[in-house]
Amino acid sequence: MGLLVLNHNGTFVRHVSKGSWFELPDGRRVSPAYAGWQSGDGYALAPYVAPVPPAPTPEQLRAEQIEAVKAEAMRRILVICPEWKQRNLTAQAAILAEKGRANWTTDELAAWNAGKAIWDRIAAVRMRSDAIEALDPIPADFTDDQHWG
Repeated sequence: MGLLVLNHNGTFVRHVSKGSWFELPDGRRVSPAYAGWQSGDGYALAPYVAPVPPAPTPEQLRAEQIEAVKAEAMRRILVICPEWKQRNLTAQAAILAEKGRANWTTDELAAWNAGKAIWDRIAAVRMRSDAIEALDPIPADFTDDQHWG
């Protein structure tokens, strides 16, 4: 329907739905509510105008860009290695660390090396993310692969 603003002598009283019955603070009921309605004792209805949020500061815009770069980095990391696999690799590394490198089997060494290769790829994405975040300005096309290679 739409909102109107009920004012008394220019001071906000409350919001009122357009076309509805509404009650004044003194108990009088009025209908229909429409923009431009006025009473002889200072009550009036005006169109509701939503407040315009303030423009973001340069610092806020930069923070939003950095968050967007971090989100792109996360997306790329999850393509390399989903979270469930990251947890499994971390658990595997903890078990192998407890066992001690000198006691690893050939299969365990191969598993360690495969996991390390994945972590190295993830570390490269994190380094590129840090480098992109440090740029001023951050490129508008930061999601393009050219920035992540």
